[in-house]
Amino acid sequence: MKKLIVSLLLVFSAIVGTMAQSANASLKGRTVLGTLPAPKSSFGGEGVVVVSIWVDQYGNVQKAIPGAQGTTLVDSKVWANARKAAMEAHFNMSGDAPALQEGTITYKFTVTSTTKEDTLPSFITNSKDEKRDNILLFMGIPVDGAPEDVEQYLLSKGFEKESYEDHLTGVFNGEKVEIRINDNHGKVDCINVAYERTSDENDTRIKYNNLLSRFNRNSKYVSLMPREELPLGERVYWNIEKNSKYYDSIYFALIPGTPIDSWKEEFLLEYKLRYGKPVNTLSYEEIEEVLFCLPSTVSDAVKGIVWFTIVNQYTININYVNLRNRPRGEDL
Repeated sequence: MKKLIVSLLLVFSAIVGTMAQSANASLKGRTVLGTLPAPKSSFGGEGVVVVSIWVDQYGNVQKAIPGAQGTTLVDSKVWANARKAAMEAHFNMSGDAPALQEGTITYKFTVTSTTKEDTLPSFITNSKDEKRDNILLFMGIPVDGAPEDVEQYLLSKGFEKESYEDHLTGVFNGEKVEIRINDNHGKVDCINVAYERTSDENDTRIKYNNLLSRFNRNSKYVSLMPREELPLGERVYWNIEKNSKYYDSIYFALIPGTPIDSWKEEFLLEYKLRYGKPVNTLSYEEIEEVLFCLPSTVSDAVKGIVWFTIVNQYTININYVNLRNRPRGEDL
């Protein structure tokens, strides 16, 4: 755990503070029940956000719109967090109030000086979970926790997001990418990285081969089904569209200390006993199914899977999957 936090502190060296806020509400003749919910921390700057609210006779906020008169901080992420917090506020009941009474909640954001560790998302610094360093990492952080926390971290790393988009844009591994964060019951189970679209078949081939080479040389990952690099002249798009060929590569991230050779041997032995299909022909979906069926000595040693594939003629997708957060029939 300590090693993980130290490495993350280096990643966060450019961040000098977190957002702190005070809040007050204005709703004629009504009072706040308890305390006003505070917006989640954001790295959007310093200033004031005024949120217009409409409250029913029961004291529930039915509508909230940030950016009212008096607002000085214009940042889509901060506004979204302010709106969400305002929607969670509660006021006293009043039978004499209008069906929807209009008022405001004002949030004052200030940048406060903190230690670098304080800037880390809570899902990283939570010392109660001693197994954090046994979870698959993406850009130095666990593929785990709440999606908004992972998104906030990536925004602080320079990724961008438009309010109407469902993805972040930025640079990963030297490539322009789109990143989508998927979750299962509020916990991140997969981060999808999509390379910028291209119509150049040779460019796609080179990028795919580069990924193969880099993952094969990375000691953090183990492959049970090595793929060959695509040769010059490979008709990638033709094979995908006309011959239903599938280009992908799958890598396992094992718990530190797992004996790799014995793990491979046990995986292949158990697989051979249960399935007749050659292991080098397995798709990612089949790999996930297999792992959930094999003994815990095999499946529990895998903290995550990284797999990438060429998606038609446009792009390469990379998926970082935390198997512990994947659906395991809990909704059945």
